[in-house]
Amino acid sequence: MPVSAELRGIVVLAAGASRRFGGPDKLLAVLDGRPLVARAFGLAAGLPAAARVAVVASHGVENLARQAGLTPVRVSPGGLQSESLKAGIAALPLECAEALVLLGDMPFLARGELDALLCLDAPSCACRDGRPMPPVVLPRTWFADVSGVAGDRGARDLLCRIPPSHRLEWPQGHLGDVDLPEDLP
Repeated sequence: MPVSAELRGIVVLAAGASRRFGGPDKLLAVLDGRPLVARAFGLAAGLPAAARVAVVASHGVENLARQAGLTPVRVSPGGLQSESLKAGIAALPLECAEALVLLGDMPFLARGELDALLCLDAPSCACRDGRPMPPVVLPRTWFADVSGVAGDRGARDLLCRIPPSHRLEWPQGHLGDVDLPEDLP
């Protein structure tokens, strides 16, 4: 049975180095008149939860997180995705029984799809062509496993452990992330 909102934490990973974007912080790139990361922060702020954190590396993204009502967790610029994930999970209060993890560079997510994901028992995740990917809902029993992830793969190995019945197939356009300037519409 899915947990109640009072036991849910939300983590937005928004500390990427924007290496492939080639220049300024991609999370601050303008999409439809506002910073790209503002979409993920807005979704996180609008979902019922006990805690909402944003893992950030820049002051600009930190300010946007605060404006959206998220608690910023600072990490060093240029760090690995696994370090951001560990920092975000570690920042959640002990009462959080699960964590919804979103990526700040996925601006095309839809609220209805996140609601459907949260209606499943954790662990659960989105998938494209059967391949598990974020957003992901991790149960507290997996939080210790998160502390063991390494490199720039984030929780990819953990996602592969999620049973197919808990993977929701989403339209490809909704799961797109922004890595290059050409990825922006």
